Amino acid sequence: LCVSLLFILFFSMILTHKKSYRLFRADLLFILAIVICLRMIFPVEFPFTKTIPLPVIMNPIMDFLNFELFSGIKVMYVLFFIWMTGIGFGLINHIKNLIVTNKFKDRIIRKSRCFKMSELLQQNVSPDYNVYICDAVSAPMVIGFKKCIFIPEQEYSQIEMSNILKHEAQHLKQNDFIFKQIVKLLTIIYWWFPPVYLLKKNIDLYVEIRVDEKTTDSLNENETMEYVQTLISVQKKIMEDHSKLSKVISSNMIGEN
Repeated sequence: LCVSLLFILFFSMILTHKKSYRLFRADLLFILAIVICLRMIFPVEFPFTKTIPLPVIMNPIMDFLNFELFSGIKVMYVLFFIWMTGIGFGLINHIKNLIVTNKFKDRIIRKSRCFKMSELLQQNVSPDYNVYICDAVSAPMVIGFKKCIFIPEQEYSQIEMSNILKHEAQHLKQNDFIFKQIVKLLTIIYWWFPPVYLLKKNIDLYVEIRVDEKTTDSLNENETMEYVQTLISVQKKIMEDHSKLSKVISSNMIGEN
């Protein structure tokens, strides 16, 4: 947990200090994010681990954990029960949210007009994802595990539509939804560890930064400015039209908020 905390703080520092963007590219941040997740998924001492003895701190903690509240019932057993109960509630709630999200997504698809990306961009693209246009969403987004894009029923210029679809397609190519689900599971497991919520918030931001970097890699300066203007334009439309999506499914979509 100490190592994870240091990595999470370092990850947060990079994301919140703009000057660091010149030193750290999104790919390096991706490696750091993976290292953090793996360390929390496998919280064990490795053969090469160097243990630092801290009896002044650890001895009182162990005495407290081993204190018997009742006959044979130690404090650590009670805390472990509370931890497992929190995980159970978190998993049940998350599974319910996934079910609600899937039903909501199916309902949107039934009421939407479906196009191929190539139709809207008027050029061949690969992979050629399905694009669903309807008034049930207030912002361009991807929802759930289905490889498709949802666009609100609004007027977009050809340049805006192109930039929006490239952005959302990059989310799908990077499997960002799966990545965010892994982080969500970590927040369920470590619900009692405050830094994990900072990690989740930073991952949400990082996912967008990485998509923008990858999307603009092949653009010239003018095209990059048009891309930025599209992001601003979309954000203004979102602010004018409050989200129609329930907070229940917010963790199961990647929206441009």
